[in-house]
Amino acid sequence: MPLSDSVAVLKGVGPKKQVALNKLGINTIEDLFNFYPFRYDDLAQKKLNEISDQEKITLKGTIASEPTLTHFGRKKSRINFKLLIEHDVVSVSFF
Repeated sequence: MPLSDSVAVLKGVGPKKQVALNKLGINTIEDLFNFYPFRYDDLAQKKLNEISDQEKITLKGTIASEPTLTHFGRKKSRINFKLLIEHDVVSVSFF
């Protein structure tokens, strides 16, 4: 089945489902493969020079300091540590 085929050839896709998919811009099987939900999080690894402030990211490195666990409020905690990525040290916090 070529990726250029209409989504109508897929099992379970009838006329109503095809209309709904077309409204989302999904006309072919390839479109369906490349369609990501609104709140999709891309968790591919990024380099430090490729990221921006307040962006959810995935980093790969070595923990360079002893993790510190801090409790605050009721049932709330935060863990902090330093992460060594190549030659850069980054402060990491998990809530």
